[in-house]
Amino acid sequence: MAGNYNFKHLVQLEDHLKAFPKVKHFVEIVESLCEPAHTVLFPGTPEAYHEICQVLVEKHSFVSLNPYLHPNSYLARSDVRDVERSDDKTIVCPSPSEADLYAPDQICIEDPNGNWKFNWGVHQGEYDPHRGREFNCQETRETMYRRFRHSMHGRVMYVVPFCMGPATGPFTKLGVQVTDSPYVVANMYILARTGIQILEMLRSDHLSFVPCWHSLGMPLHPGDKQVPWPQHATERSVCCFTSVDQTDFGRGLGFHEMGPYSIMSYGSQHGGFSFLFKEPFSLRIASHMGAHENPEQPWMAEHMLIIHVQHRPKPTRKGMPPPPPRDFYLCGGFPTKCGKRNVAMLSVPKEFQDEWSVSTLGDDIALLRINDEGPLVAVNPE
Repeated sequence: MAGNYNFKHLVQLEDHLKAFPKVKHFVEIVESLCEPAHTVLFPGTPEAYHEICQVLVEKHSFVSLNPYLHPNSYLARSDVRDVERSDDKTIVCPSPSEADLYAPDQICIEDPNGNWKFNWGVHQGEYDPHRGREFNCQETRETMYRRFRHSMHGRVMYVVPFCMGPATGPFTKLGVQVTDSPYVVANMYILARTGIQILEMLRSDHLSFVPCWHSLGMPLHPGDKQVPWPQHATERSVCCFTSVDQTDFGRGLGFHEMGPYSIMSYGSQHGGFSFLFKEPFSLRIASHMGAHENPEQPWMAEHMLIIHVQHRPKPTRKGMPPPPPRDFYLCGGFPTKCGKRNVAMLSVPKEFQDEWSVSTLGDDIALLRINDEGPLVAVNPE
């Protein structure tokens, strides 16, 4: 598949990006650095999704399940070295002027096992538990640029416009992810709002997008053998930037004009590293957006579930209509690996199903704000 680019349902960039100069500029920057063999736009259609899945089957990354028992379903066999996101490879880079705004316990948070969960940029010197690691965000960018150089050689680069939150509303935030992993594209189609309809939203003057870079870090050269689960064995990280690119390389490419926010992820296909619309955008970048974009109406991005519980009481008297249903919406925050998703998928015991129902609105991240009427409201960004 390395040299076969006869896609039927994926879109050639020239057909759509002329009307979106900032997206076109971003894609050209990545192409010049990563040197993919071919670049296509993912249109977000079911046909394009099935074509991506077929690519993964041909690469032996997916195994088709029994079409009668499990239609349109696949088994993905990952690499044992790439099965979880490491907190020490998750890097948040604020601007130097913002660093002093964070208290020490906000810079580095210690979990029950004594692991410090956040690095802040490329650190130098010894770790200071009261101040965190000394960081240099521009050096972090330069490190990521070096890793991305030639990283997509011989591979297809997919351009995936996506939306965080509802397509219209106060939480509408747009992003464009470039990736050389069809596995990531297939999962973005399932988990996020993607495609040309999201790209069309950028025609609005008041909406911008967050550029998101992702690369497997495993270029394909002539004679290289395809592997089912490509990933970089030693170098992997995801970096969330909240300051304008001031590196000589970035300014030379004009990347500093893209705005303060960007995400760069390298070396892994695990969702915590590669699904950049989730924790990197919807949690880390969104937390900064909620605090700084409109200080008069701040909002929060939290690692919380959202469930809807409805009570449909029975009539209090025979022959009388039942009282109206009552709706309850619950948010819950749990420490890591404590069963948040299990709680989000609660089911009502059979003996209570006549009166009660529970539905999952979100099992991972909640965007929270106080609305104009006063109550706290939440939305799932996926």
